[in-house]
Amino acid sequence: MAKDHEERENHESYVMVGFSRRQGSPGRLFGSSLKTHESYVTLKVSKGERIHSLGYDRYYGGMNGDILEVDLSAAQFAELLTTMNVGSGVPGTLRRAFNKRVEPAPETELEVEKIRVGFKKKMGDLASTCRQDIKDVEALLEKKGLVKADKEAILAKFRRVMMEVESNTPFMLSQFEEATEKVVTHAKAEVDAFMTHNVVSEGLRALAAKMEPESPQLTDGPVEFDPEDSDEHGGGNHRE
Repeated sequence: MAKDHEERENHESYVMVGFSRRQGSPGRLFGSSLKTHESYVTLKVSKGERIHSLGYDRYYGGMNGDILEVDLSAAQFAELLTTMNVGSGVPGTLRRAFNKRVEPAPETELEVEKIRVGFKKKMGDLASTCRQDIKDVEALLEKKGLVKADKEAILAKFRRVMMEVESNTPFMLSQFEEATEKVVTHAKAEVDAFMTHNVVSEGLRALAAKMEPESPQLTDGPVEFDPEDSDEHGGGNHRE
């Protein structure tokens, strides 16, 4: 209820937007290279309200619930602030939309795990192909005389192995290294955000404790009155 000296104004276009850093694991975050996070950043958009009172304006949010709530990892938050007008934006995980909670992000396989599993399968397939090629070459070499077609078949098998070793395998390795570098970068960002948050929190607590007024020190037992001290300072009656 508005007070007599207050003017409240609401409009469908009025919103409040803010970031907040939170501790604890939010679960899987869409687009993050890590499975777990010690801290994360939440972007919240809520309905806004303007209150004019005593000559100045105040702004409040959350009067009718949250419009959007999005969680970001520390790396995603840093990228969001430092990379503008690039691509479609930064991945984020929607938690709430118009006062309704959104289903948690699925536990999908991370990029680095996909590449590792794919690389392992690729090497397994190559080994299986090489074993079969060896058998085929041995069968050809058992012939009394090799015709041109046999020689071409043997060379084709060696060329295929060389192509895998020289082209496909280095490409898979470079993809794995790139994904691993992302994991390291994101992990460093998470650690840095966690440490920064704790340092700032401890600093604020220490500052608040330092600014608290000191309580007066009380003496133990009654205070004795010394007439001589009173006479010396002119506070008592002086007899001659």
